[in-house]
Amino acid sequence: MGSVGPSTEEQAQTVATLRPDEQVDGVFACTRKERQITRAGAPYLTLELRDSTGSITGRAFRDADLLAGRFERGELVRVGGRVERFRQQLQIDVRTIARAEGEQADPTRFLPTAYRDLDELEGFLEHLVREVYDPGLGKLLEALLGDSELRRLLR
Repeated sequence: MGSVGPSTEEQAQTVATLRPDEQVDGVFACTRKERQITRAGAPYLTLELRDSTGSITGRAFRDADLLAGRFERGELVRVGGRVERFRQQLQIDVRTIARAEGEQADPTRFLPTAYRDLDELEGFLEHLVREVYDPGLGKLLEALLGDSELRRLLR
């Protein structure tokens, strides 16, 4: 039976949880895309794939030029492949890749998250501002923290 939306397994699959020999079928932000040439003269892609837990290198050796035409650097992409260990680092052997569509393409899922309570961090920032003894810099920091829109964006 088909289901609507990603499976529980897919939701749990993040860069931080990837393991060698694991199949990958997930959405990542592509932060680097380079076309390179093997020693034998064949094109391949080197990618940096990122989510809120970290980044991993992806390499596509088959159909590199065809796959490269399906997305651009900076876009969210759906990646299919297998996790491998190469020179003591994990990487994804990319078999399929294309621009993510619909709700999969929500960029907020790919932003780093704070490990500490935001109110606690905000209080610590206020404390640090009070520790600035240069009068001009102190007034500037107080004015910045007094801007409610800026504080909302910082959170």
